[in-house]
Amino acid sequence: MTTEAIQRAPSAIGTPLTLSSEDIDTFLPMHVLVAPDGTIRHIGRTMERFQAAKPFVGQNLFRAFVFSRPKELLTMAELAQNVGQQLKAHLINGKVGGLRGSCVCLSADQGYLLNFGLGSGVHRVVNEFGLKATDFSATDPTAEFLYMTEMQSFLLAESVRLNHRLNGAKRSAEEQAARDPLTGLGNRRLLAQYLHRLQARSTPAKFALLHVDLDHFKKINDAFGHSAGDAVLQEVAKILQFETRPDDVRARIGGDEFVVVLGHIDDISQVQILADRLIAKISKPIYFADKSCVVGASIGAVMFDGSWTLDPLFVFEAADRLLYTAKSMGRGCAVIETLKKPEHPV
Repeated sequence: MTTEAIQRAPSAIGTPLTLSSEDIDTFLPMHVLVAPDGTIRHIGRTMERFQAAKPFVGQNLFRAFVFSRPKELLTMAELAQNVGQQLKAHLINGKVGGLRGSCVCLSADQGYLLNFGLGSGVHRVVNEFGLKATDFSATDPTAEFLYMTEMQSFLLAESVRLNHRLNGAKRSAEEQAARDPLTGLGNRRLLAQYLHRLQARSTPAKFALLHVDLDHFKKINDAFGHSAGDAVLQEVAKILQFETRPDDVRARIGGDEFVVVLGHIDDISQVQILADRLIAKISKPIYFADKSCVVGASIGAVMFDGSWTLDPLFVFEAADRLLYTAKSMGRGCAVIETLKKPEHPV
């Protein structure tokens, strides 16, 4: 970079203003210093970034820039006639358009000093060239624009991050609200949501609902305390999870009552096999603090063949009635039926 002095016209008291090219670079990073014959002698550090393969320094001004305001300028004489006027130009190499600036005449036949700023394409140019506030004069409003853009980007990123956190917290709260805290299974809310989704399907799907109730559970609480009862409930939840498929729904709906909803069931015998297996597994002793806790299970289950649109409450009430039948038959058994369409809408 040249270190020659650049003189501005004499001041009112007759002393010319002298600045080095480094000074000009500091204050006007997008300037162009042009000799009287139109040869570009020096450019600012930001303008350097807009060069293509052929550098600007040494070229004729009008072979690097195209001026369109106040009129099409083609010669230095025309440029001299528009000193002090607002200029609009673009680079011939196509790197940057919409440059806006002005021109001043230097003293001692040093030529002209043109200073530019970015116009309406500022956002594209800033992004394309990765410009920062230091690439502009401190008085250039573009620096303020960059600050505002960076601040907006920061605030947007913070807003997105906060929204992600809030959405994550919301999902977590919703999930917790649909879970039984003791067993980790779903609760009545989750079960109701799932049954309503089944009802909302355009094509009804086959499924089975099993209402499982533990036998003799109160004896465990009375004999060994509620901690033992909690351990039994947790073990039963593990059995339900292990014996069913990942996409089946398992829920604890209160006390010692559980519900399992099986999707994609084609035959009622599949429901019977699972019910018998659950009863056998649950009836085995469950150990807590060296104490053998023995319970059993009764199950009322219905299978829906998907031939009509159903009311979720109707399904659950039907399974509950069958559970009562299983209890009245001596417990430790399953009563299963195919759900029949009611004669009158419910």
